[in-house]
Amino acid sequence: MKQLLSKAAIVSLALVSPFALASSDRAAQVEQRMEEVRERLDLSDEQLQQMMPLIEESMEKRRSILTSYGIDPENRANAKDKLGLRKALAMKKELDAVRKDMFQ
Repeated sequence: MKQLLSKAAIVSLALVSPFALASSDRAAQVEQRMEEVRERLDLSDEQLQQMMPLIEESMEKRRSILTSYGIDPENRANAKDKLGLRKALAMKKELDAVRKDMFQ
């Protein structure tokens, strides 16, 4: 079961980014993709519900990192122009650490 939840979390995180909740349209897309993940991995509703707090916590951490670098997850316009290479790499390192922490 733990392996199944890990696989589901990996797929979910690939589909659900901090930017995914920017609008109601995106929220609907997230819900649709989560349903696709549930069907593809044959997760029960209970298993999916067990994953959601972990996914939400990870998303909040990633959102916080983006905000600390001056990127507004709700407004993606020109986000790439706000960072230099060094800051972008530092941000990536922090985001990777959150992702890695999610799977340990």
